[in-house]
Amino acid sequence: MSYNLGLYRFLDGAPAEPDMDVVRAVLSPCDAAPEKAAEGDTEVWIRAADGSEAEVFVFGGGISVERPQTGDVWKIIIELAERLGAGILI
Repeated sequence: MSYNLGLYRFLDGAPAEPDMDVVRAVLSPCDAAPEKAAEGDTEVWIRAADGSEAEVFVFGGGISVERPQTGDVWKIIIELAERLGAGILI
């Protein structure tokens, strides 16, 4: 069974696009497959130092985090939400 959550940011009551500079700054150091990264890529597989992982998809209205495992990967997700000023929808 798959589990996912969404990160959403709002401006004036409307969904706002995620700041890709912030997304890259937070997720790039944790990219589990940097050799596959392409310019403008909206899908990232992240791995925390303890080995926990998640898949992250960026789309126009928010960010989807697929199958986050128990562990430090949650610290990365929380940092991303905080730096974006986004809320987390479970």
